[in-house]
Amino acid sequence: MFDDRQPRPLRWRFAGDIGTTRPARRARGSRGPGRRAQASQVVLAPSAEALSRELGAEIRGSGEGTYLVAYRGERPTGGYSLGVAGARVEEDRVTVRLSLEEPSSDAIVTQSLTYPYEISVLHGVAPEGKSFSFVDGDGERLDWPVRRVEG
Repeated sequence: MFDDRQPRPLRWRFAGDIGTTRPARRARGSRGPGRRAQASQVVLAPSAEALSRELGAEIRGSGEGTYLVAYRGERPTGGYSLGVAGARVEEDRVTVRLSLEEPSSDAIVTQSLTYPYEISVLHGVAPEGKSFSFVDGDGERLDWPVRRVEG
C-alpha cells in the first residue's frame, strides 16, 4: 500500500547523463508489502508489475526505471526507519545510499515488532546489465542480500 501523503523530494546524484532524475513515487512503513522480511534485504525489479507479482501486493507504476523495495528486517520496537537518500550511476555500477534511523536510547517507542521498509523507483536506470550496491548514510557498504526479479 502506498502512503498518499506527499513524499519528501529525493536528491539524486548521478555521475553520467542517464535521462530524467525526477523524484520517485515512494512508499514506506513499518510492515512490508507481501511477506514480512525477517532480515535486511533488497528486491530489484524492472517494473511495478514485476515487483507486484513478486510481492503479492499492488505496487503503482511511476514510469520507467528500477523499482526497489528495501527491508530493514524485524526490529524489536518502533522508531526504526529507512529511506532511499540517493543513487549514483557510474557506467554499469549503481550505488544506492540508504538512510537508516534508529531510536535514541531514551526515546519512548512502541513496544512491538516492526518491519521497516521503503519502496522507491530509480527513474531512468534500467536494472539490466547493472550491478547494485548499497551504502548507509556514512558511505559504509551494507552487505544486504539483493534479489532480482525478472519481468
